[in-house]
Amino acid sequence: MSSRLYERIKTQLDSLRKEGTYKEYQYLVSSVGGRSTIEKYGDVVIARIQVSDALTYDDIDYSIEVLKRALRE
Repeated sequence: MSSRLYERIKTQLDSLRKEGTYKEYQYLVSSVGGRSTIEKYGDVVIARIQVSDALTYDDIDYSIEVLKRALRE
């Protein structure tokens, strides 16, 4: 790879990282479940919270409590 091309790519990647828009794939090490293992992060809790216009603060508080309980188990 030419050094000019390398520098151009490096500059673009650095810019994406700085802006917080650079994405990196993470791979599951274990099977998908409520608790899984992701490379570089270790054990994680996977939660899917569906957001809609009808979502209230009570719904959000409830979801947070469910996640906290899952972490304690």
